Amino acid sequence: MNEQRPPRQASASTSDFRTLARQAHVKGELAQAKRLYNRHLLDHPDDPQVWTNLGVLYRSEHCHDRALAAQRRAYRINPASRVVRNNYANILDDVGEHAEAIGLRRELVAENPTDPEQSALLVRSHRASGDLAQAERVAEEALERLNGHPKLRFQLGLTQLTAGDYRDGFANYLARWEDGSLTLPEAPAPRWQGEELDGRSILVLPEQGFGDTLNFARFLPYLKAQGALVHCQVRPPLRRLFAPGDAVDVVHDQVSRKDRFDCWVSIMDIPAFYFRDHRSVPEPLRVAPPADSAERAARIVAAYRDRFKVGVAWTGSPGYDRNTMRSLDHRMLLDLVDIPGVQLFSLYKGKALDAYVDDGTASFILDAAGSDRDLADCAALIAELDLVITIDTVTAHVAGAVGTEVWNLLHWEPFWLYGIAGDKTEWYPSMRLLRQASPRDWAGVLDRVKNDLQAMASAGPKRPQ
Repeated sequence: MNEQRPPRQASASTSDFRTLARQAHVKGELAQAKRLYNRHLLDHPDDPQVWTNLGVLYRSEHCHDRALAAQRRAYRINPASRVVRNNYANILDDVGEHAEAIGLRRELVAENPTDPEQSALLVRSHRASGDLAQAERVAEEALERLNGHPKLRFQLGLTQLTAGDYRDGFANYLARWEDGSLTLPEAPAPRWQGEELDGRSILVLPEQGFGDTLNFARFLPYLKAQGALVHCQVRPPLRRLFAPGDAVDVVHDQVSRKDRFDCWVSIMDIPAFYFRDHRSVPEPLRVAPPADSAERAARIVAAYRDRFKVGVAWTGSPGYDRNTMRSLDHRMLLDLVDIPGVQLFSLYKGKALDAYVDDGTASFILDAAGSDRDLADCAALIAELDLVITIDTVTAHVAGAVGTEVWNLLHWEPFWLYGIAGDKTEWYPSMRLLRQASPRDWAGVLDRVKNDLQAMASAGPKRPQ
């Protein structure tokens, strides 16, 4: 997201505290920056530059309510500032107040129609509001005005993907390599551009998260069907789920420039070529956890064979910049523990386990994943469960790849894969989508989960006892 800060040049009236605060902010010394910004505000309470900088800082810490309050104050003091309006629109989009964000974006585009960044952000705001038709119109108008700028092609691609237009959407999604958001890897071969592969070796490289790799692995058989020798580089947590077979010839932990291949492709680029020739989404690539993982999982659930076994995940990787938006408080899941016949298992592994253990939640939602070695262990456990309930993280993709029924809890602006409406996705037949009715309304989602889980669990466990 395009964050802007005021120019670094300080005027004669700028306090030393503001200058020092900005320097600390740039260095990433956020606690010190906050102290200095706040000290400056004691003497200069109406300084819009400091308020908008504070808003940017709080947003980087995922403190969205404080970021919104700071940007709102900056805007009230100086509504003419382009920097302030941009930063205010960013946080408005984050918290779901898209109508006001769109108004600000329109002003900014009208004032500088040759700025591709603001036009791209306006497309994104319309898409986030659910108005895909308007998002596409704005993108196409801007593309014509800005000579097909890659930032606009990328945003148009995301809009088309959200609408289920995979042929054009994935073609435009390729623009992410041109808009500055990604750098092409230093691969030991030329990049594949969709040419014939018969008899050639192709290296498939991972991109983005583990869930993306699992999801897009369904396109690997498309390469094999063309007669390619498919080499796939897989990150360690996924390595044991990928074995040579019908989809992949050789699996690599790492490759070097000394390795020889005829060409390479990002795993997330393959659909751009697949959908030139196909209309339907291929089935997920089914994964088979190794025997030792399956035996471990069987031991974990052995004492609960007569229960309806539900795996839960409430947060994902903190490195994902929208993780706080898609996550919920683990304590909200405690409403499910008293449903007769149900046993909950935590499928989460990471730093958030400390709070889950410290507040006693682990007594009721059993930690089944804290000792996982990798996602093969996770997949094996999920295969033993009757149901998985998760926010949109890798757990949802693992469950989809295993074939266990999964309820995917979506925040108000979900990943394009799930569109903007409906409770099904053609990408995973075993997945049900439960959407927030309004921004940050997890309580409403969990009310539906509780009612439906009570009804499902009353029939008893699905897995053999």
